[in-house]
Amino acid sequence: MATPYLSIITPSYQQGAYLGQTLASILDEQGDLPYELIVRDGGSTDQSTTLLQERDADARLTWQSQPDQGQSDAINQGLAQAQGEVFNWINSDDLLVPGAVETVLRRFRLDSDLMVLCGKCAKFNDATGEVTGLLQMETKRDLEATMLIGRCCQPGTFWRTGVVRELGGVRTDLRCVMDWHLWLKYLVRFGLDGVAFEQSTLAQFREHPAAKSSAEGERFREEANAVWLDLFTSLDAPADLLAFLETQTPLRLE
Repeated sequence: MATPYLSIITPSYQQGAYLGQTLASILDEQGDLPYELIVRDGGSTDQSTTLLQERDADARLTWQSQPDQGQSDAINQGLAQAQGEVFNWINSDDLLVPGAVETVLRRFRLDSDLMVLCGKCAKFNDATGEVTGLLQMETKRDLEATMLIGRCCQPGTFWRTGVVRELGGVRTDLRCVMDWHLWLKYLVRFGLDGVAFEQSTLAQFREHPAAKSSAEGERFREEANAVWLDLFTSLDAPADLLAFLETQTPLRLE
């Protein structure tokens, strides 16, 4: 296999119902291009390992199945192993769109200053297959306004691997908003430099009842407020704002 230019990480646990489709979208529909897929499974007891074993002949795939400390830990494990110049993670219930790898490789190879490529991501209903919306990262008139948007479109966003490593990967104490926190860290460190947009759809986000975005809304809110509290504390924000944020979450970032 050619040295991979793109590394895709798939963290997974007990996702056998969806993992086969995710693997197919990454390995069957992207062409003969220099990329790798690293699957970090947290020791699933469903059909996940069988699905992975069926793909063992594909040299682009490496995987392991053993207990970990959750999704963020699995992503960081994959990041440590990644050989590619470019990095993203595709969760085991989401999909890459056909041709996404080719688009990402072209954009990064043509622009050496590109650090973060923000493509579109289609939300779709798992039960009906209906596309329910398009998501994409957004920037505003200035850095401060961009940081206050407060959301992230992770599946369609690809990064220079070295930048993600410089930022320390994702926080393992964040279960729901580690992707948005990574984006905020980038903005704090680099501002809006190196960010570009791709108008084609690169990924698909599956909406289903067990997804964290559906089942753990309160956890999302608590983590988001903990991130705001950490950020505004570092910026010496007014005491009344910090006191208000402290009432909104029991969580604290170290």
